[in-house]
Formats: sequence, structure tokens, C-alpha cells
Amino acid sequence: MAFASSMIEVKKTIIKHCDLCEDEEEVNWFCKNCNQNLCDRCKKIHPKIVSFKDHQLISLCQDHNEPFSFYCRQCDNSICSKCLSLIHKEHDLIEISVYQSELQDRLHDALTEKETENEQIKSTLDAIFKYEEECKKTLTESFAIIDERRKAIRQDVDEECEEMKTWLKTITDQQMKGVSENKRKVEERQFAYYETVQTVKRQLPLQTTTTLSQFVKTSICDFQSLKPLSYPIPRINTFVVGRGNKKYIREMIGSYSSTDDIPCQSGRLNKENAVLKQLQIVSMYELDAQIRCRSICTSPDGNIWISDKSFVYKMSPDCSTILLKIPTRDNGMGSNLSSYIACLKSGDAVLFYDKSFHIYLDKFTSDGRREEFTRLLPYFPYMYGMTVSKQDEVIIAAGEKTRRRFYKRIEIFSNEGKRLNSISVTK
Repeated sequence: MAFASSMIEVKKTIIKHCDLCEDEEEVNWFCKNCNQNLCDRCKKIHPKIVSFKDHQLISLCQDHNEPFSFYCRQCDNSICSKCLSLIHKEHDLIEISVYQSELQDRLHDALTEKETENEQIKSTLDAIFKYEEECKKTLTESFAIIDERRKAIRQDVDEECEEMKTWLKTITDQQMKGVSENKRKVEERQFAYYETVQTVKRQLPLQTTTTLSQFVKTSICDFQSLKPLSYPIPRINTFVVGRGNKKYIREMIGSYSSTDDIPCQSGRLNKENAVLKQLQIVSMYELDAQIRCRSICTSPDGNIWISDKSFVYKMSPDCSTILLKIPTRDNGMGSNLSSYIACLKSGDAVLFYDKSFHIYLDKFTSDGRREEFTRLLPYFPYMYGMTVSKQDEVIIAAGEKTRRRFYKRIEIFSNEGKRLNSISVTK
């Protein structure tokens, strides 16, 4: 207690006045250049004077009005030389200049860390901005591709409708020609009946007793020679409405997928090539040959098989070169109405297609030949799809729908076209 009281008395006796304002205020600052004590108010004014702006001001110990010389780590406080001798002699001390250098180093490290983080934030923002621009660009390009596909599909639909109309008219004209010929023959026979009957009616009153018997025999023979003609009337061709499933329309237009999911033989395609490949394949890229894609698949060697309304194409992996162009069956009755294509492990392609109301399953080899993969009987007007299993088995689905029942058949074939199994589903 005595020591603390003596310290308070010492503090009271060592209080200095401000050398500038000379007020009895507590002096907290000291100018090394002017060698003057300053109060808080004068300390604020001192640097504003032009000649004093570079002066070095240091804070003073409030207990002894002495400059701080050390920093006490134990007390976490700056101290003067008198504080050291009186209280902090045995404490963990460091020179105030060294402590200030440590503080500056810590602050510099913190600023460096924040600058690094700021660069990372800037890079992230740049990536986000670039992503937004690429999304907008890709969206615009995708809309343009969809519009092009819509025009192409409309053109295909118009062409298919006109071909179907032409085909139906040809079949109907052939049937009408046969019916017209039969009609002509029946009308001639009817006229012969009429002429024979009228002749008998005119000559009957003129017959005498001698000639009547012979006239009747002759007339009956004439009647017997004119036998009635009978021709079967063919069925009228009626149009069966297609399935009209939106799924098939979407498949014709294309689909959207991440470019990171597109594999390549040399690893992953770079971003530009991936986008190009996506536009070429997913959007059914059309070359100078004007391919109207019906279906598409990729063979194990990376080449691409594409089927359109009249041909099957084998193309290079980047869709830039047509390696093969093989025609489908030509029965003179129009183009393929719909088709599904899949690849075998050998690299050959199998095409499941409907042409002029006949379903075929053909194989297209890598050397440019078309072969009958297998014969499909009976005929089912509805095609639902085809795939190739991991065991290299070809699986197709087809069916027929009537007013009362729905028939669906799943056929499984080996890679050589041998029927392995057949599953019928009736609802």
C-alpha cells in the first residue's frame, strides 16, 4: 500500500505542462524534432503546420510522462524506462521499435494474404462473368440450331406427306384401273343381255308353227351363253394415323448435354472441340450432302453411323468426312418412314426401319455392303426402338394396336441374326 501511494504521489509531481499551450493539461505526446511536450489538442494541430508536418511524434507514458521504450508481453502494454525499473523489471520485455516492426510485419502478411484472396475472388468473378457470357452465347446458338432443325423437320414432313400422297394415289389408281376394267366388262355383258332380250321380244311374234321350236332352242342357248360376271371388290385404302409421340419429335430435334460428358479417344476433348462436336452430333449436323438424320449411333472405333430417309452413312468421329454411303432397300415406294440404328462390336451397323409399310432389319458392313440381318414376320406397323446389349445381342420392339387389344413383341437376335427369344405382350 505504501508503494502504491508513493507512486500516485510521484505521478502528481511529475505531471508536465504542454509546451505549446502551457495549459495544465496532461501531456501524452513528445516531439523528437522540437523536443517539446504536447497535449492531445496540440498534437492534432502540430502536423498541420507546414514546417512541422514531417516531425516525429511519440506517445508518452501517462504515469511518468516519458517516451515508451519497451513493450511488456506479459502485461500487453507499452512502458517507459521508469515503468521498467519500478514494475516490469522481471517481465518479458521487447524494445518498442522491434515490437512495432513485428506489428508492421504482421500487418504486411495480413495484407498480402488478403490481396491473394482478392485475386482469387477476382478470378472467380471473371470465371462467372465468362460463364454467363458463354451461357448466353450457347443459348443463342442453341435457339438458332433448334430453328434450323424445325425448318428441316418441316421440310422432311412436307416431303414425306407428299410421297405418301403420291404412293396412296398410285395404289388407288391401280385399284381403280382394275375396277374400271371390270366395270367395262360387266356393262358390256349387261348390254348383251339387253340386246338378246329385245331381239327375242321383237322376233317372237313373227315365228310360225314350223320355226317356233327352233327359235326357242336358239334363244335359250343364247341366254345360257351370257353368264353373269362376278368380280371381287377390293378393300378401300384407309389412312392409319401415326403414333404422334412428342418423344420422337424431341429425338429428331436433338438434345442438350454438358460438354464435359463428351468422350474422345484421346481423353477429353478441349472445350472448343467439345462444343463443336456437340453441335455436330446432338443437333444432327448436316453436311454438304444434305443428310436428313433419322437416327444416329457411335461404333466402338469412334466412327459415327447415321441413317436418313434413303441412305446409311458412316462418318468420321468429328463428322467432317463421309466414309461410306450405303442405300437402303429400294422398292420404288418412297423413303424410310422411321428408323433406328445401332452398332455391333464388330463396327457394323444394324438398321431397323419402316419403308412403304414394310419393316426390315438389315446390316450395313464396314466395307459398304447391305445385308439382310434377319427376316421379320409377321408385320407390325408400330416400331418402338432397338438397342444392342453388352452381350452384342440385337433387341427390337414392335407392335400393333386394334380397337380392343394392343399387341407388343420384343425380339432378341444374336449378332449373326439368329432369333434367340421372342416375347409377346398383349393388353
